[in-house]
Amino acid sequence: MSVKALLSRARGESSRTTCNLAVAVCGPDWVSTFVEIYSTDFTSDPGGVNRLLRSLRVVRTVRLLRLVKLKRILATIKDRITSEAVFILLNICKLILLLLLVNHFIAATWYLVGTVFEETHNWVDEYKMRKDQAGLGYRYSTSLHWSLTQFTPASMDVHPQNVWERYFAIMVLIAGLVLFSSFISSITGSMSQLRNMKADKSKQFWLLRRYLKQQKVPRDLCFRVTRYIEYALKTVDERVPEERITILTSLTDQLRNELKFFTHFRCLVAHPMFCYIRKMSEAILNRMSGRVLHTKELAAADPLFSLVDAASEMFFIQQGNIHYGLVPDRSRNEFSSDWETASVDSLHSFHSIPITDASTVLEQDDYLCEVAIWCNWAHVGVAQAMDETTVIGIDVKSFCDLTLEDADLSEIATLYSRRFVEKMSEDPTWVEVSHEDAKRLTSQFFLGREP
Repeated sequence: MSVKALLSRARGESSRTTCNLAVAVCGPDWVSTFVEIYSTDFTSDPGGVNRLLRSLRVVRTVRLLRLVKLKRILATIKDRITSEAVFILLNICKLILLLLLVNHFIAATWYLVGTVFEETHNWVDEYKMRKDQAGLGYRYSTSLHWSLTQFTPASMDVHPQNVWERYFAIMVLIAGLVLFSSFISSITGSMSQLRNMKADKSKQFWLLRRYLKQQKVPRDLCFRVTRYIEYALKTVDERVPEERITILTSLTDQLRNELKFFTHFRCLVAHPMFCYIRKMSEAILNRMSGRVLHTKELAAADPLFSLVDAASEMFFIQQGNIHYGLVPDRSRNEFSSDWETASVDSLHSFHSIPITDASTVLEQDDYLCEVAIWCNWAHVGVAQAMDETTVIGIDVKSFCDLTLEDADLSEIATLYSRRFVEKMSEDPTWVEVSHEDAKRLTSQFFLGREP
């Protein structure tokens, strides 16, 4: 069965479940309404109609099924919270509201116990809590105050006046001993966790500053170190790192690669070549997650590559900005047509290419060093992060090995490499960066083709 058919079936089952729940919730109201409309026809037995209506009112308690929908809404709200501190505070508020809800029902039952046994002396008469003696707000607040004192060491002037009230007070004390200790332990644990988060972070920064001072680290380097650590900790607070989700280890290799590509490397499909590969075989793109692709973090002023580095990777900018500059005296760029892994025979060799003194700023979704995939290459410029930057690296050798596993992909890559090098020989100034001419060439080559 196709994926589309499975999704259609899932949507159908979800619709049927929602419909059944709606009928269960609204059905009693519909029946009650119809009986009231047609009750004028049963004038001979009005008592039977009234009994039927009263029984239907009891059935209305099925409305409590709406709590299922409320639970789903609360789960959705929790999923939207990105800060761990806010999540802990929300749990504390939830515990406090639950405690108040429990005490609300105990307060109502306490007042009921005081009014049921009217033939004996009760707390309602003792403290003048009848309807004609005190307002609703005062009566409710007194009952709620009494119920809260049974859960805490506090005290008040309202006490049981007969044996039934005494029994009820004893049961509430026993229940409060269990429930309140559970509430207190949960709230204390949450507050301790919140306090420890802030205390550990402050202590670590104090130790860092002390360490940098003892080692006599230059002020400029101290600033860069502390700035990047602040950025990294803020990122950790906002994003859940994959290492903390231990249950992900139970996934199969295929699911893990698909999830990793979508969460880390999906920006690659902005490049027409990778978009073409995805249309041709999404499995190849997913296998790149485990074999070809990796993520690299850069602080401000960190180099991405320089002239002495081997050109063994292509880079995609996932976040941040990269400054790239051509080196003026690097006017000779030699590389051969030796791309043995892809069996390309006709790549050109370049000698004495005039390189202009130019620089550019690359932003998110731009890329560098695509030329390293298609030929042996040596860097002719330097790239440096302008701020905190995340880049995706594509290992050239692993990419070529993976490309050779698919005959169709290998053929189209060979054709594209020839076209790329031919264009590069005409205007070599944009070779290492995603210049507009490079983007136009790639788009024209791949977008007009069907896998």
